[in-house]
Amino acid sequence: MGISYDEANRIRAPRRQWFQPHYPLIFDRPTRVAGCLAAVERMGWPTPPRSRCHHCPNQSDAEWAELTPEEWERACKTDEWLRETDPHVFLHKQMIPLRQVVLDPKDDNGGLFGGCTSGMCF
Repeated sequence: MGISYDEANRIRAPRRQWFQPHYPLIFDRPTRVAGCLAAVERMGWPTPPRSRCHHCPNQSDAEWAELTPEEWERACKTDEWLRETDPHVFLHKQMIPLRQVVLDPKDDNGGLFGGCTSGMCF
């Protein structure tokens, strides 16, 4: 529903026939991300953070630090679960278990790939 015009490649067929998603920013009023951000600015609202999963490896330390304690715990459990299958997989760019990372909230350099705007991780 919240996919913008420049993200139209993210449209997927519904998994259930009774569910028909609607994409107003693509079909009703084509609007790109820049247009969405401009609308937010015109409303006088703060610029929203980019959308991301709590366990996204493409986060900066500043973004990791924004997680709630519950989100942090879920991310740590995901990180641990991944290493049950492959001991060389880590969510943080330091390539150490998430629970051992000392976050630097001033580090705004994105994660493994310098940040991500695709929204198509999985």
